[in-house]
This record gives sequence, C-alpha cells and structure tokens, in this order.
Amino acid sequence: MTLSDPDLYISHTPVSDPGTRASVLDQFEPDIRTLPEQVSALMIHPAVAAMRGQAITPEQNHDRQRRSVADLLDHLLRRDGAWQLVDTQLGPDAN
Repeated sequence: MTLSDPDLYISHTPVSDPGTRASVLDQFEPDIRTLPEQVSALMIHPAVAAMRGQAITPEQNHDRQRRSVADLLDHLLRRDGAWQLVDTQLGPDAN
C-alpha cells in the first residue's frame, strides 16, 4: 500500500479510532467546506484559539496530552455539558 492509495485512509489507527464515541463524529456534516467550523465547535487547537483571542483554561490546555480520539471525546463530553450533545450520548460508563 502506498501513501496515494485511498484504502490507507479509510480505516482508523488505534489513536484515531473514536471507539464508542463514533456517534459524536457521525453528527458532523461530511462537507469539507464546513467541517472545520463544526469541529471547532467541539474543540480548538491552542494556537488557533490564541490567534482568535480565545482564552484556554488550564484544564483545556491539558487536553493536548490526550493521545487517542476516543479518550479526548470521552473527556470533552464529560466536561462540557453545554455542548450540543445530550447526556445519553455518554452512555452507562460516563462519570
């Protein structure tokens, strides 16, 4: 398989696999023009936040240490109850 082979990009790695939180990502419209804004509603890179003049809390700053998408989504959904998702998305293992 080469880097130009599309099959290389269809599956997840252990780090990129959203695991039980795949439904969170399913809520995003698969439109390349709007996807960056959709993802930014959930999370934002600290450098982008700084360019936009948005403050990053110490807890949010620690998020960058999370290495897997599943772990990051779990953490964001538990912490940010104000986000669009309802608590039922968290499932029985939340808390």
